[in-house]
Amino acid sequence: VVVAIRHSFTTSGRKLLLEIILWNGFVLAVVGAIQISTGATGPLWTNLDNETAYFFSTFGYPNMAGCYFMMIFAIGMAVWRDKMERMRILLKSDNISIPQSSHTIFWRKHYALIPTFVAYLAALNTLSRASIILVTTIAVIIFSHTIVSAFHKIDKAKRFKARVVSVMAFLALVVTSVFFMPEEMRSELNTVDSGSMLDRFSGKRETHVAVGLKIFKEYPLYGVGGWGYKHFSISRMTDSQLKSVSAPGSINVHNDYLQFLVEHGIIGTAFIVAIFVMTLMPVVRKYGYMVRLLRFLPDKKRPPPPGQIFVVPAPAFILFTGTVFVLIHAVSDCVLRSPANLILLFIIVASIDAYMPEFKIDNE
Repeated sequence: VVVAIRHSFTTSGRKLLLEIILWNGFVLAVVGAIQISTGATGPLWTNLDNETAYFFSTFGYPNMAGCYFMMIFAIGMAVWRDKMERMRILLKSDNISIPQSSHTIFWRKHYALIPTFVAYLAALNTLSRASIILVTTIAVIIFSHTIVSAFHKIDKAKRFKARVVSVMAFLALVVTSVFFMPEEMRSELNTVDSGSMLDRFSGKRETHVAVGLKIFKEYPLYGVGGWGYKHFSISRMTDSQLKSVSAPGSINVHNDYLQFLVEHGIIGTAFIVAIFVMTLMPVVRKYGYMVRLLRFLPDKKRPPPPGQIFVVPAPAFILFTGTVFVLIHAVSDCVLRSPANLILLFIIVASIDAYMPEFKIDNE
């Protein structure tokens, strides 16, 4: 996937691919909403009465669904910011030969917000506690980034009014979220506390983390093979640990990094990490060059402080932020066990470079 996207897709092709994925996520979110309203008992109206896990859309596990729609939300925000910037540049150009109405310009700027907002609601409706917290945190970060960027570009006389409007809009969103939060979501969030979150991220009380470490110590180099943990774990569990396994489908480490080490060993995991790092290297090199150029920019062209953050184009910043939050989610769950999530993560990482500027550096 990474090779195909990096070397077979043009910059515009990668952007188009992300927009197609965004609308595909929108369709899956709508399917999930219809399932809820029709009282479906399983993904795509299959019968899963014997399953205890909550499902959403085509996902049979809420955390996987929440992670997927969190990534779709990040893609949507990146597409939206890219379209806004491209339209801004287009409107400043003298080459516009066809006049367009203000309504047309508005929709060309903002239509990507429709599937983006639906993806955000879908992430919330998966009832995954981690996804609810993470996708909302991403939304706050992107909102803050957008506001700071917008303030930097508008006249000083208009900044006070813009601040007031922004604060009022944010407060309205918070109040709406608090007072109109569905009871199911409120119940899930009420179970969250700092102690349980710390235990979940550290794996201190997770049975599968302890068993996974045992297996890894036995097969450190090559692991036990893909999906091998569930076959090797049972025989290494104590009676008390076996009682904590609620169902066969729950036999995952719930820490993707440890599970990769258990199943693929140090060598296999190193290959996965190498692909990830090499895919990001062009972005890292460009970022370093852009940071070095900051000191040569005149004041009017400088990004808002801190320049090390705002020097990055907004879509690239958003996709990178989404990637970081997926990696955080993977510490405490098995979200990357879903091929849909793992493939989408690599697509996002391979597409960040499409939003970075191109540089021609003279080696001399």
